[in-house]
Amino acid sequence: MSPIETKRTAAIKVADALNSIEGVPVSAFAKDLSAKWAKGEITGADMKAALIAKHNKLVGENFETYSDGIKNYKEKYMNNFNNN
Repeated sequence: MSPIETKRTAAIKVADALNSIEGVPVSAFAKDLSAKWAKGEITGADMKAALIAKHNKLVGENFETYSDGIKNYKEKYMNNFNNN
């Protein structure tokens, strides 16, 4: 294992552990992408694009509604948080 692959693998373990602590499961798809990134088979940008594409496919035609919901949540709660 190359030094960069060793560092990336360690980073993945930390990220997966943090997600687990927060109760956010890491999908098999994301784990597969992470392994490919660690080996240098794909770039970080490739991994991000693949995850976004997968998410968009899952959300499908509700994407606008979902995006609006996130935007509205941020406007309502983050503005209040930032003003305090």
